[in-house]
Amino acid sequence: MAKLMNVSPRGNVARIYCTRAFNDITSGRITYHDFQSRSPKFIRVIQGR
Repeated sequence: MAKLMNVSPRGNVARIYCTRAFNDITSGRITYHDFQSRSPKFIRVIQGR
């Protein structure tokens, strides 16, 4: 997962994943459906783009 997210495996991958997903769902950038289906839009979000 760290490689997909473009973060160091030594970093807190779970915290970064949750923070990015939560922030972008609440801001409206992605929908809960994007989150559930792991859409390309969601993948870009967890990569920090």
